[in-house]
Amino acid sequence: MIALSVLRLLKRFRRNAVSRSPGAVASCPKMVVVAGVATLALVGCASPDATRYYTLQEPLVSSDSGSVRPGSSTPVDPVVSGAAVPFLISLQPVVVPEQVDRLQIVVTDPGSTQVYPLESSLWVAPLSREFRAALSAHLQKQLNTLDVDLMQLPQGQSVWKIMSAVQRFESVYEQQVVLEMTWTLESLNLKTEQSRVCGARTVVRVGNGMSALVQGHQEALHRVARVMAAHIRSAGQKPADQPDVEIKACR
Repeated sequence: MIALSVLRLLKRFRRNAVSRSPGAVASCPKMVVVAGVATLALVGCASPDATRYYTLQEPLVSSDSGSVRPGSSTPVDPVVSGAAVPFLISLQPVVVPEQVDRLQIVVTDPGSTQVYPLESSLWVAPLSREFRAALSAHLQKQLNTLDVDLMQLPQGQSVWKIMSAVQRFESVYEQQVVLEMTWTLESLNLKTEQSRVCGARTVVRVGNGMSALVQGHQEALHRVARVMAAHIRSAGQKPADQPDVEIKACR
């Protein structure tokens, strides 16, 4: 029974260490047996890893650079990647689940119901702000238009108002990331007066390390933004099927 308790404690401590530095092996805890009672002591612990900051936004590249997104065969979007559309967009704040809408990157343990906010791996801004900024950049590039504040909209200007919500934002360290989103399009000063709704889900396999995990999220966002841009460009018609994205209930 004592040995079993020790193993459970050690396993729990290693999980905590992984939560601070995924992929690392916890060498800090030392088992000490005193008078037949097993305990854990922190002996010679190393200092914690330096804090690292990550972003969902991708670097801007020229249209002829031929750059490829890290961890993917998909090319990085150029500064402008599509013909200009005769309307503007107004992307509203993106709703993100509270569990992950924080500075800490939250990873999921696929073998249990536990999640781990990482104290040394942080988004450069709260996730909802990071997400909106990255999504806006994708849409502006793919539609060759501007994202504007409705309060500053010129009178009579045609615009699609975009309201979106992240349904699932999952990070499984060194395995995969999952992104699922829904959105609603509302036309202002356009011939199409009805609101349009759509959703999409994608799964991206990732390699080792935090950079690979974040690059996986960048790729997932790129895929969903591509579907969203197609939905907007077609005035709310269902986008064409994508091999790497599950499109849901577009109408």
